[in-house]
Amino acid sequence: MTGLCFIMNYFMEKHDNLIYGIVIHFCFNFLYCFLQVDIWFYVILSVVYLIIIAAICGLRTRHSLSH
Repeated sequence: MTGLCFIMNYFMEKHDNLIYGIVIHFCFNFLYCFLQVDIWFYVILSVVYLIIIAAICGLRTRHSLSH
């Protein structure tokens, strides 16, 4: 969940638009409510979220250092 919160915060901060956070949260809730999967799916999904936010932060840092 922490990775998802960071991803929502990144897009809301970058675009100054609350709708991006709402859409990201809705997509997670859609997966949570309608998929009948084991807990390991959500464990893997959480790891993927953390990898995505690490990549976004790395790219953002690299972009800010180059300017």
